[in-house]
Amino acid sequence: DEFTITEGQPVKAGQIIAKLNYQEFEKRRAELQATLGVYGERLAFAETELARSRKHASTRAATGKELEQASADATVLRAEAAKLQAEIQTLEWQIQQTAVRAPVDGLLFERLASAGTFIYSDSNREIASIYDPAKLQIWVDVNQRDVVRLRVGQPVEVTLDAEPGKVFTGEVSRILPRASLSKNT
Repeated sequence: DEFTITEGQPVKAGQIIAKLNYQEFEKRRAELQATLGVYGERLAFAETELARSRKHASTRAATGKELEQASADATVLRAEAAKLQAEIQTLEWQIQQTAVRAPVDGLLFERLASAGTFIYSDSNREIASIYDPAKLQIWVDVNQRDVVRLRVGQPVEVTLDAEPGKVFTGEVSRILPRASLSKNT
């Protein structure tokens, strides 16, 4: 729903980079808290009635049935209040989960979703790209005749057309077994 940082800014692992819309969760939490307040008042009254029934039962001014009813009423209200508290805790957890956190240290490279974009919770859709400049990767097409000379861990030097004269060093991290006949790579 909203990004808390902009592209190019550094981020730390665990830092909130975006927040998803949680208004529905907050609305439901407020409704449950209001209901819990009502149950709290009803429970207080039921507890008072239970105490009164116990007192009267000891003096035989109340019947065992009245005491049982007062006890059952209080028990039901306690259970309902506990259920509401559990639902509120679940909603609070869901609200916390709407904060999208950076999984790693790096720079926010690109936003892949914008404010207002609807994202299903089970869609696995990426909303941002973060990279660590110290661990930058490049993908290189290698001519088929040269592939046999490559080994994982082998040191490499790379030059880019975008930065003429600058040499980047690294190592081969993996070799994908994919060929492109049209490129002969």
